[in-house]
Amino acid sequence: LQTKSAVSVQIELRSSGVTIQAVASTISCTKVQPENSETPYYLRLAFTKMNEQDRDLLIKHILFRQAEELRANNDLNRA
Repeated sequence: LQTKSAVSVQIELRSSGVTIQAVASTISCTKVQPENSETPYYLRLAFTKMNEQDRDLLIKHILFRQAEELRANNDLNRA
């Protein structure tokens, strides 16, 4: 995949089961070592087009996941 290639992506937000759609530009594409048959490449993408509803869902998902990680880290630090 060439740098700056436009790709259409569908992302399932596992916590809610919702799928969002977007268009992204390829920043880089690296072959994974050792090669994993399910995900042989590591893609770095920059979103270029996403509707407002999907953007809001993605932001909520990210904030939810960050809060989960903070709670887990706080629990580990208290133990």
